[in-house]
Amino acid sequence: EVEVIVIEYVSGAVGAREDWQYIDTGRDRVQAQIGAMQSQSELPFTDSDDNESSMEDEETEPEGEPKPLIWRPIASEQRNLTETFARMRNSRDYRPLLYAAWTQTVYGETDKTTLALDRVTNVPGGLNASASLYVERFLHLTLDLELAKPAGMKDPNDSGSRTVTYRLAEKRKMRSGETHFFDHPRFGAVALISKPSGEMINSSP
Repeated sequence: EVEVIVIEYVSGAVGAREDWQYIDTGRDRVQAQIGAMQSQSELPFTDSDDNESSMEDEETEPEGEPKPLIWRPIASEQRNLTETFARMRNSRDYRPLLYAAWTQTVYGETDKTTLALDRVTNVPGGLNASASLYVERFLHLTLDLELAKPAGMKDPNDSGSRTVTYRLAEKRKMRSGETHFFDHPRFGAVALISKPSGEMINSSP
């Protein structure tokens, strides 16, 4: 079970006085580094109404059976970070942007794939968010978040609006049941990974 809350710091909150902007014109070197850690063939995610499907990893299992990788949203009443989300929503310092919660199978690094969080929750305009999870002795969670905001100053010769994109891209080694905070001066994320009752998280054989 994976839960991720993404929050924006409101004006005057910690870090909001510094300009940590990053102009992003596409998939930059940070995304390239994350992509380099992924297998050349990615396994597709399916929702709960689809049949289990996957792709063979030609490098590790050219003749093996495909590994299904299934994700399902977690119902609101079964989430563990509900109180945390409520406190942030009622705080003057934070503005929650999304709360995503889902279950998925977990494999080793070569079989991991990336989930766009708009597949499990509503994502507001200006935010791109994805997560990937794998296990190699420890659980490893990667969050890739991009937040586009209007630029503070506007070029008088430019009739169009200008935006600045802030990025938080980080991989974190985690243990089941631990809550982690991913921090950026403009926004951040809270993440929790836990084992469903009676189940174990294992790498692929």
